Amino acid sequence: MFPEAEQEIERQENFPDDLAKVVREEARTYDKTFDKVYADAKPNFDKVFVAGGKDRPANVSELVAGLQKGGQFWTKARNLYERVAERPADDAAIRKFVAECPPFHALMIALCAAQYGRNAQPPNAPRSLRSGRADTLMAVCLPYCNQFVTHDPGQLSCYKEVVSLSGLGVTVRSYDRDTTFPICSRAYLPFRRYFA
Repeated sequence: MFPEAEQEIERQENFPDDLAKVVREEARTYDKTFDKVYADAKPNFDKVFVAGGKDRPANVSELVAGLQKGGQFWTKARNLYERVAERPADDAAIRKFVAECPPFHALMIALCAAQYGRNAQPPNAPRSLRSGRADTLMAVCLPYCNQFVTHDPGQLSCYKEVVSLSGLGVTVRSYDRDTTFPICSRAYLPFRRYFA
């Protein structure tokens, strides 16, 4: 189906084993940092829900609504935006950016789902929203998909929340060896135009 890719895989000139080892180690380091961000925040969440007497949000939607109302959602969005855009943005600009940039909106919801799954989800919840760092960040791809297929239960649950809360017309499915999926994608919209 894609002979050039098959030939490149056979040659392995562009991705030797020593480079693969370096990339794998870097990924592990980034994964640990990602997990630590949420682990460090957990005691504060526990204080709010246990000692503070507040009810845990029942789902990601409630957490997002609470974070938006309290301003934390917009602060995180501004921090991410400013790191990439390398310029400040006011509250109105950030709200407009989130509304008009589906990949960024999907990323913000995925980060909230990660927060919920690690810090706010009730104990013994029926499904995990714990997708890994790369899987969480890959939510930026969802607006460009008609369907997304995964074999990871945490990513599946996370992305279903992202699609639902973002209003994306994407079907998120679990991989099944006996099912074939047509592969197609939406037209690419240049993400960079939002930072111009």
